[in-house]
Amino acid sequence: MKNIVDRLNKEEYQYNEEERPLYHKNCAEILLMAANERYKLELNEKFYKAICPFGEEYNMKKLVEP
Repeated sequence: MKNIVDRLNKEEYQYNEEERPLYHKNCAEILLMAANERYKLELNEKFYKAICPFGEEYNMKKLVEP
């Protein structure tokens, strides 16, 4: 699974520096996508878009809260 995670993390680097933020995936997305590929969970793109933003929100709260 580590190989899948590494590959997914590097995907954004195929784009130029200006476009990379548009294709960046947070850690929740990467792990979920890797698990989906490895374990054939058959999750689709809509599922990622619905679930993954919550992972980033959690990290932001940790940075902001004392």
